[in-house]
Amino acid sequence: MADTIDKVVLRSEHGADKEFIPNDGEKLAVKITQVKLRSTVLTPVQVDEAKANITNTIGIVDSILETEKALAIPELQNQLNAVQGVGDIIKGVTKMIPGAPNPMVERLNELEKKIEKLGEKMSANFAEMKSFMTEVKFFMNIMSPTSTLMSCMRDCLKYPRQESVLNFKRAYRQHSTLHLAYKLMTYLEKRATNPLRMAMDAEKGKTKATFKKWMDIFRQLLAQFLFLEAFATGILGIHGSYTLGLLIERATEVLVVIKEWKEEYLKDEQYWEEVKEFMPAFMNTNKAMKNDEKAKQIAAKLETYLTNDAFYVLVSLYGTRFVDCDAHCNFFKEQLVECWNIAGNTAFIYRSREAHKKTEEEFKQLEKEVEAVRNNKLDYSGGIGRGTMHGMIKRDLVDSKLFSTDGFIYLIQAGRELHIMSANCPGHQWGPGWWITANMKQWARVLPFKILVAFY
Repeated sequence: MADTIDKVVLRSEHGADKEFIPNDGEKLAVKITQVKLRSTVLTPVQVDEAKANITNTIGIVDSILETEKALAIPELQNQLNAVQGVGDIIKGVTKMIPGAPNPMVERLNELEKKIEKLGEKMSANFAEMKSFMTEVKFFMNIMSPTSTLMSCMRDCLKYPRQESVLNFKRAYRQHSTLHLAYKLMTYLEKRATNPLRMAMDAEKGKTKATFKKWMDIFRQLLAQFLFLEAFATGILGIHGSYTLGLLIERATEVLVVIKEWKEEYLKDEQYWEEVKEFMPAFMNTNKAMKNDEKAKQIAAKLETYLTNDAFYVLVSLYGTRFVDCDAHCNFFKEQLVECWNIAGNTAFIYRSREAHKKTEEEFKQLEKEVEAVRNNKLDYSGGIGRGTMHGMIKRDLVDSKLFSTDGFIYLIQAGRELHIMSANCPGHQWGPGWWITANMKQWARVLPFKILVAFY
């Protein structure tokens, strides 16, 4: 018989059924099973709590999708409690009387769609893994089982019934999250089985993109392990949080190791040899390109490297050295790449080794010092040691210690159309130093010059 009621009846494990008030507050028509029931009512507060768990879990999946926000360790335990709550909800929903509406279905479907997107993202990552057998084995042994577990969890959300829970339980027993986490750590311990190490070793100049790709995969995997374990704890009725605690510890350890790898690559010097080969080849290949575009493309290339070094790129019309332009650098071979008079143009790459260590106050101080020479401070008049750009730089700038740093000083006549770009100097769009157009005295006239000063 069909009655109008204001409760959804769920079977409990102990034979006493529970009644759930729909979250929209409206009455539902359901068929009542002819059994004796002892009912309890899910209060509005409990309904709100269940909805909050689903909403919070959706937020967690969003953070995993964004990668950088995944594994926010200080907030992790509270987040995982919400995922456990979703598992509890599914466990209850599977005991619903056939045909009874589920007031949480809409939000669960939304969560399922988010998890589907996460699976698509991981599949896209695998599509790029074609370089090494190490990558294929890594996918088969770790990423593929994780993907299977995520698919089984999606089924529990999309089709909340006993069959879905049993499928998830089988997959979980075959590939537990803790087992997968330890297998991941084993892969990462040895260079020959570590896909990040293998990919980075294949590059002469270590790139940000390669490192980030694998760092993101590892972070997403660890976040999924925790997500899956929390869900399993709820839906399978696992008592205690021992495994979840171990997973959090292992995830933290992996994140620390990844950070150590990054610090190692940031200090790697091999990229500079690649830059020395790249620069003349680029200038010779792109003779017809406009100089501003050359500067942009060279800077874009430098941005790809995983390094602490910051850069200046300078491209101009050719000028006679010591007369129209000149550069001072204490370590030419180690910090400067020069290309003189290629199709009537000159280009430099300067790398600053110390800019990333400088404080905001030190940047401001250098800016102030350079700005102080803007108007007629420098003298380019004749005389012994005075009539060349080289002599003026040495006398007025280096020997007089006019600037707090003299890692790199470059002067060029403004008419030479100097284009300046910086690279890998976050927070400082003017690059690892400061530059201006300054007026210099030359007897009775004033000459406009570009002057650039950079940290070591």
